[in-house]
This record gives sequence, structure tokens and C-alpha cells, in this order.
Amino acid sequence: MNEEWDDGLTGRERRFVLKYCTDDYCFLNGRLSYAEAYSKKTKTGETVRPSDEVADSHASRMLQKPKIRQAVNMLLGKTQDEADEENGHRLLKELVMLATYNPADILNADGSLKTESLEELGELAKCIEGIERTPLGVKYKLANRSKAQEKLLRYYGLTQKQALAVARNIAEAEDENDNWRWSAPTEEVNYGGN
Repeated sequence: MNEEWDDGLTGRERRFVLKYCTDDYCFLNGRLSYAEAYSKKTKTGETVRPSDEVADSHASRMLQKPKIRQAVNMLLGKTQDEADEENGHRLLKELVMLATYNPADILNADGSLKTESLEELGELAKCIEGIERTPLGVKYKLANRSKAQEKLLRYYGLTQKQALAVARNIAEAEDENDNWRWSAPTEEVNYGGN
């Protein structure tokens, strides 16, 4: 028999487990999960939430129930692999950005931001490790690209020498491709440029 994670749960218990296991705001927080699952609407449409003390004690008791623990374990098991893969891709993308960003895309030659605000930098704002106000103005500390590059090399299992060889091969291939010209299949290809 193939059991579902929510077998034997009431509607509110099911909502509690969903909030506890999958909601960004409530994730693994019993108090918030209970307050969200057990809040009630009044006749006027106002939402009444349990107090923090009530939510804490009831969530603690709920999480001790075998059927709730089993539901949490089953649901986390189903969702965690997918979340781990997604987070891994996100972290790798950020590591690549930290290893390869161009400081000239973030700062002007005088050290000021290229944009009016950090928000306008978008993802590149993650490359700023610190902001310090000095008597001369604002000073930005950028992420250490060398450290990020070392981590990226370790991730790919490459030494610096191997990485340089790969980069050299790519550069040589790009140079060769620049000298190639595509011709119709029935004609001879000219490998010498023009």
C-alpha cells in the first residue's frame, strides 16, 4: 500500500504541515505555521491569529504527534531533493558570477557606483561585500574574485594549471573560428580568412 503524506490528517493539520514544510515564510517554524494554519476570519472579514504563546505551545504538541511527525518527514522527503537541486544550481550560478564579474560593471574609476542605487545593479549587487561611510564619501568593498575562482576550480575538480589550459584551448578555438568562413556545401571552404 502506497501511503500519502497527508493520510489521516484533518484539514488544519494538513495546512499546518504544508506551511511547516513548504512555505517560505513559515519553513520549519512551528509558531508561524500554527498561526497561519489556525487563524480564523471573523464575520467582518478580519483575521484573528492565535497569540505567540498559544501558537508555540500548540505547535510543540502537534509536532510531537506521530502522525504529524510522519507527515512532516514524508513531505520534506518529497520536496527536499527538488529544493536541494534548485538551491545547488542557484549557488553555482552565484559562484560563477562572483568569480567572473567585472568591477567596471559595478564601480566608476573614482570608486562610485555605476548606478543610482544598489537595486539597479540587480544580481551584481551580490558582488559588493561591504559599504563603509568615510569622511571622503562612501567606500565599496567588492567580493574577492580569487577566492570565488578557487572555489569554482575545486567544484569542477580542476587545478589552476588545468584551468589555464582549458582557457587557452578555448581562446585558440575562438581564434580559429574567427578565421573560418562558411560557404555553401557544394563549394570549397576557405580556411584562410577572406
